[in-house]
Amino acid sequence: MPIASNDSAEGKVRTLGPIVSWLTELGAATDAWFVSCYLKLEPRDRTRGKYLIKLKNRIRERLDWLDQRGVPRATREGIERDLNKIRQYLEHPGNLPTGRGVALFAADSLDLFEPVPLPRVFRSRLAIDRSPLVRELAALDDEFGLVLCAVYDRTSARFFKVSAFDVAELPGLPAGDTTRAGRFHGTRSVPGRGESLAVAGEHNYNQRIQGEKQRHYAHVAQRLGYRCRNSATASPPVSRKAGAGSDSVEPEIGCRQSGYGGGARSAPEYRTPVGG
Repeated sequence: MPIASNDSAEGKVRTLGPIVSWLTELGAATDAWFVSCYLKLEPRDRTRGKYLIKLKNRIRERLDWLDQRGVPRATREGIERDLNKIRQYLEHPGNLPTGRGVALFAADSLDLFEPVPLPRVFRSRLAIDRSPLVRELAALDDEFGLVLCAVYDRTSARFFKVSAFDVAELPGLPAGDTTRAGRFHGTRSVPGRGESLAVAGEHNYNQRIQGEKQRHYAHVAQRLGYRCRNSATASPPVSRKAGAGSDSVEPEIGCRQSGYGGGARSAPEYRTPVGG
């Protein structure tokens, strides 16, 4: 079963939720033996095939464990076939995902072999049990989820749907009637004695540009709010002004950006703009 895509008609991205549910239901509906393998594939693990050496050691340990448990011969042979399938799959570099981890689930009696690429793996391990080990998959799905993002400036906005696997661009938002930015040039007049000059209409010009910006940012916030409300699996939206740092997010968007400092993630908040 492949990792399912989000159900929206546009901007489909893959998520972990469907495969977690499918494996959980499969384990509850049968008494088969499952082999669950989580493997780190960070750069240091890929060097000289270190991940493969560690995997072979774990396979040997699991087979010894089966011998100590006195598992029936037919069951042991089926589990050994699953372990060999996992080893053979990972021996080919072309099968390795581009991310930093992979999970594999196998059950010989059910003809099941399911590799799942992951953005990261907390701890490499190989487990044999009556049900698949899906707790880490569920934790990753809960941590990454589905995030709506906006990249915007004074004239336009681009929207993205981001999961742990994919980034899909959604239809953007043009600014509509926008005054061309630049220095105001008007008719100069001398108000009185002295060398000081006054430029007629400069205040109205700057106010018009500021009003256009605020209306555009309000539309961006409304679009994010609409998509968030209509996506049951989406996290609150995150926005950032194009070409700017984290302190330049406009107050009309009302979003607190998610950060990954030290591996922690803050929960973004969305507030409907006043007058939006």
